[in-house]
Amino acid sequence: MSVLWGKTDVFFSFDVTCRSSALWVAKYSDYQKFLHQTISSLRKDGLNFQQIADWLNENGYSTVRGKRFRNTHVHSIIKKKSVRDDRVGKNYPSLFSNCRLELVDKSLVGEV
Repeated sequence: MSVLWGKTDVFFSFDVTCRSSALWVAKYSDYQKFLHQTISSLRKDGLNFQQIADWLNENGYSTVRGKRFRNTHVHSIIKKKSVRDDRVGKNYPSLFSNCRLELVDKSLVGEV
């Protein structure tokens, strides 16, 4: 088949799928960052979760919701930050699909 480029429209179409975990992650407040850094530092010093909770309570700190710390709060802060960092740091490649090239010969449809 002979194609005249002046009378032919060429369309290249495709679908792109993009994913990003950064769109649905809430920012940490300065207080949440402080708590995580403090707890991590105390863990490196060898304290267990109960000892850290006791230290935070004795030094006048409260949870983000204003409650007294318990060992489960301390553990949760460490665990959730780790899970969050894994999720936020994950890279998703773009996916291209349904690639197609379409030629429309306008001389066949009466457009010239």
